[in-house]
Amino acid sequence: MSEPTSEQPRKPTVYERLAACIEASGAMAKTGKAPQAAGGYAFHRIDDVVEHLRDILLKHGLAVIPSVDDFDVRELSEPRQGGGDRKFYHSVVRLSVRLASISDPDDCLNVSSVGDGIDYGDKSTGKAYSYALKTALLALFQLRGQPDNEDDDHDHAAAPAQQRTTAPPQQQAQTPRPPTNVPSMDERKKAPWAVPDLTQYEGKLGDWKKVMHHKRKNRKTQQFEPAPLGDLDAKEVQWWADNWCLPMQPTKEDMHLRVALNIARKEMAVAAAGDSSPPAAPQWPPPEDQIPF
Repeated sequence: MSEPTSEQPRKPTVYERLAACIEASGAMAKTGKAPQAAGGYAFHRIDDVVEHLRDILLKHGLAVIPSVDDFDVRELSEPRQGGGDRKFYHSVVRLSVRLASISDPDDCLNVSSVGDGIDYGDKSTGKAYSYALKTALLALFQLRGQPDNEDDDHDHAAAPAQQRTTAPPQQQAQTPRPPTNVPSMDERKKAPWAVPDLTQYEGKLGDWKKVMHHKRKNRKTQQFEPAPLGDLDAKEVQWWADNWCLPMQPTKEDMHLRVALNIARKEMAVAAAGDSSPPAAPQWPPPEDQIPF
């Protein structure tokens, strides 16, 4: 009878286990749907992400251990339709996610993530935590969505894949691109109207009063619906100009609104100083090639 060998089979490393999980996970559909008043875009739900990964992690012997590194909660306010202010809360959570082998906890890797959330009650921190964890898991396990996945985050129709790949180089070069100098959360808190520097676009935007504000509440339906800035009174416009920050991934409409608020803020400062004759604004909307953001 042969003696049992003392050698143990080599166990896969945490990176090998992660690669096996990525291979097993595949793509993941976006099942969440934002309200139509907010754009109606599709998104990944945190519950779906966790459920999608649960059995895969158990099969390949990995444990996901999130921990909060830092968080910040700010109490803000916005004007009510009937007068007075309404409080809301903006939270930012910085998260570390530890991916460890269940057979050797010292064999691990760590990733960091940031999430923010806004709520009128006590859920802003929970939203920020869920968003940070979801972002980390989507990136770590490379969970892609359907074709044209990135275009699902915008409220405009995506160009067919064939047109994007066969377009001539000069046409591709003329396609408007979103700005890459999006500020950090700390920078946006200090001066929402100042970062990024959008001064170069102010002369091309047109009449700021005609720009649509996508967070205006309809008095009859009590739903947030688009409305021109000119429908807001001076106090409301000033509040939005001083407090509204660009989202981390701004759309073209977000950029238009931020530039319009910058212009409104300057015009109101001129009017307050006694100069009531600001230069006439051009027509809205301007030609597409004159406002390349």
